[in-house]
Amino acid sequence: MSGSVTISASEEQVLAAYQLHWSVIPRKGKIIFGLLVMIIASIMAYIVSDEGPLMMLAAFAGYVLFGVLVLFFFRWINKIWWVPRFVKRVYAQQADLRKEFTISWDQDGFRILTENGDMWMKWTELHGWRRTERTLLLYRSEVLFNFVPLRADQDSALLDDMQAHLVASGVEEK
Repeated sequence: MSGSVTISASEEQVLAAYQLHWSVIPRKGKIIFGLLVMIIASIMAYIVSDEGPLMMLAAFAGYVLFGVLVLFFFRWINKIWWVPRFVKRVYAQQADLRKEFTISWDQDGFRILTENGDMWMKWTELHGWRRTERTLLLYRSEVLFNFVPLRADQDSALLDDMQAHLVASGVEEK
């Protein structure tokens, strides 16, 4: 099946797309952060090791817990403070986000048509995709994506159809 939808994204839809994009920390980042926390916790626990092994273990656990809390704090600050301000700035700067565009698709790929140009891409050239009920992100690389936001009056079956083409083409869900 193929389809087409014309969209004009609101600032709230752009915010939803970026929050979806930044909602998952890449595995490499988790590993690096985890190793860093473990190294710092080990060093700090070693410093207090003259109090005995039980104190060293308690200090190590405390420092690891502190590292996890720092991670959650920064994710929370990122979601409620940084991302909304970033999106507000980007939405004001990037005029094409405020203009209407049409996305159409078939079994081979998708086309985005704006007043500034026309882009066509095969499904198999995508790096990945992510989806919520009202938004679909089409990743061209791990940081660059096109998004398809639906208004409340548009049928989410449009995104279901696009998702079916992505899955059939073997594009990885991120």
